[in-house]
Amino acid sequence: DAIYYFNRGNNTYDLALLMRKEEGKGEIAQRYYEEAHTDYDRAIDLQHNDSRFYHSKGLAFEGTNREEDFDEAIENFKKAIDLYETFFGAIVHLGNMYHKNNEFQKALQCYSTFLANYSTHEDVYVSRGRVYQDMGNHQFAIMDFDSAIKMNDTYSDAYFHRGVSKLRTRIYKEAIDDLTKALETKTKDNYGIYDALGCCHQALKD
Repeated sequence: DAIYYFNRGNNTYDLALLMRKEEGKGEIAQRYYEEAHTDYDRAIDLQHNDSRFYHSKGLAFEGTNREEDFDEAIENFKKAIDLYETFFGAIVHLGNMYHKNNEFQKALQCYSTFLANYSTHEDVYVSRGRVYQDMGNHQFAIMDFDSAIKMNDTYSDAYFHRGVSKLRTRIYKEAIDDLTKALETKTKDNYGIYDALGCCHQALKD
């Protein structure tokens, strides 16, 4: 029945997530994502009014991280929300996809809708702050990163992105403080932090 295919799709999706984390397993992960799509389609064919099925199918398209899958992810998240207006998980992921698709105003609307109902999720403040950052609105970006750090004072990504916004607004010394804090709490993939720190130190020399 529909739940059988839904659960099987979820299990395959979980395998895709595991494979994506392992070096050299990208093609295997993609294959699992495609298998999950098939199972979610079967579930939807059998029971087309369950918002969970569309949400999970959207996640499987989001997970491929292929630009050609962005529209499919968006449509499935929108369908989930059409069926269940307060499906806030789908609203956040729809915001993620709009951000990836450079539809910044739509992304902001999704994140703001979520935060109006759940104001204690630091991840969503960082996500909205990154949209503001990409729009060049660093004042609002910094306010969102501030909110995230107040909730979690070891949140390395919040310090990093706040440091980047301060770098771009020429608040160099504060940017260095944030970027240094990000290094203290982040254990890998630190190249972006070092690059930003280098830009700050060079700007102070100039």
